[in-house]
Amino acid sequence: MNIAKANAIPLSEILAKMGYKPASTKQHNLWYHSPFRDERTPSFHVNQTKNVWYDHGEGMGGNAVGFICTYLQHQNQPHSTADALRWLSSNAQHIPKLPRPRVAIAPPEISFALQRVSSLQTRYLTEYIKERGINLSVAKTYLREVDFYHAETRKTFKALGFRNVENGFELRNKAFKGSIAPKDISFIRGSETSGAAIHIFEGIFDYLAALMHQKNKRFKDDVIILNSITNIGKAFPYIENHTYSTIFTWFDNDRAGMKALNSFKAFSAPLEIKVLQMNHIYAPHKDVNAWHIATLKK
Repeated sequence: MNIAKANAIPLSEILAKMGYKPASTKQHNLWYHSPFRDERTPSFHVNQTKNVWYDHGEGMGGNAVGFICTYLQHQNQPHSTADALRWLSSNAQHIPKLPRPRVAIAPPEISFALQRVSSLQTRYLTEYIKERGINLSVAKTYLREVDFYHAETRKTFKALGFRNVENGFELRNKAFKGSIAPKDISFIRGSETSGAAIHIFEGIFDYLAALMHQKNKRFKDDVIILNSITNIGKAFPYIENHTYSTIFTWFDNDRAGMKALNSFKAFSAPLEIKVLQMNHIYAPHKDVNAWHIATLKK
């Protein structure tokens, strides 16, 4: 078997023979739980039109031969292109399922129970917003005051709450950062309905800081706030179901931010969506909010 014939084998067929079924299907795009590790949110993407894959958790992808090379590498076997071709030829009828590496069981997360949601009024919360360089009138458009019960301490606390698409909350105050399940992305509709572009932020304060420089309470384009880099895969269906031509990314200037950027580039390429990174605006600062606070001190 040569490289051309190997790369012509549908990745969906290879994965099916390994025993993997897509967790979701969007037109020509298939989403799987990664064959390389245990995970709850599917992050392994296959574009059937181009017959290419990308694993957003690993930050890598390629063609069918590249997948088998990665497969063999995870099996601690020789994994050159020649090894992949030989392996595909000998396992053409049945491909054994790759055992995922064992993952240590994480301790149970501390549970937070929502008790009350109200408008912002507690002074130390409004002072914290000001410390982050955000006008209170802008913050009140997106943030609420949340009373929540902390199961470990058996006490009730207050925090800024930012609602996500599943009605969970991201929680913030000066001394605390957490969330009330379910954890998910937040989607904000733009002021214009053209649907030409969408902006992606890591967190709410980066978005609010960008708004301060827009001198407005809303972007003209749609916005997704990930609330965590681990939510990247949850943003893709929103983008696939719209007609965006451009994605603007506002990720941190660090390794995790670069990995997130590469994930969006790999996702958007088959869809012919242009990705424009906005890091040049706030470099060399770590993120948008840090840059915004620095500009206020000048």
